Amino acid sequence: MKKISKIFQNSKSISLDLYLEKVLYDKNIGYYQKKNPFGIKGDYITAPNISNLFCEMISIWIVAFWENLKKPKSINFIELGPGNGDFCLILLRTLKNFPDAYNSINIMLYEKSEKLKKIQKRRIVSKKVKWISNIEKVKKGPVIFFGNEFLDALPIKQFKKNNKDIYEKFLSLKKNKINFIYKKAYKKDVHKLKNFNLIKNNGIIEYPEYGFRELNIVCKKIKKLNGGALFIDYGYEKHTI
Repeated sequence: MKKISKIFQNSKSISLDLYLEKVLYDKNIGYYQKKNPFGIKGDYITAPNISNLFCEMISIWIVAFWENLKKPKSINFIELGPGNGDFCLILLRTLKNFPDAYNSINIMLYEKSEKLKKIQKRRIVSKKVKWISNIEKVKKGPVIFFGNEFLDALPIKQFKKNNKDIYEKFLSLKKNKINFIYKKAYKKDVHKLKNFNLIKNNGIIEYPEYGFRELNIVCKKIKKLNGGALFIDYGYEKHTI
């Protein structure tokens, strides 16, 4: 609780997305900064941890995309949130079956967690791979961005609509207990929700501010340098509860 209390030391309350940013990625208490959550000994598994087939299929897609771009001699492939490195390891192995593509594709891993980065660097030993901390610093193209369960690991904002009023969810700490509170939403955030047609009905609204921020950078890079992107996430087409 002492570590959590530090999140609130400069404010009586913080928005949900800022709180999630802290508990997920803060260098002292962040979930992804302190442990490896993947695999049997972790908290969950993702597709690359289950079967090589998933990674091999995506690898073939990368080769096909490279061919569709007229086989450039140099192309940057950027994996967003590479986890424990399973996908990258199988990508390297699969690309060796396509020598021309293998020689052309430069692999970059974009990872926020220092803990996971250390695990990746220990497992992935290849001169073709380098780590980046800022997508903005990618200056050459074409580029291919790939994210498997990347977007759903980013913090979200949460709002509640009650008739005509819209409130944002915040968290406060009182007597070592975290409480949810709602504050009147800023006009600029209400405008964003309206743009995405999210305020038709009363109830809870989730808005991926951090995700849109990352996607905006990705889109600008693709527009400037040429290339494409593939994101894989999971969810329900219909609300089942």
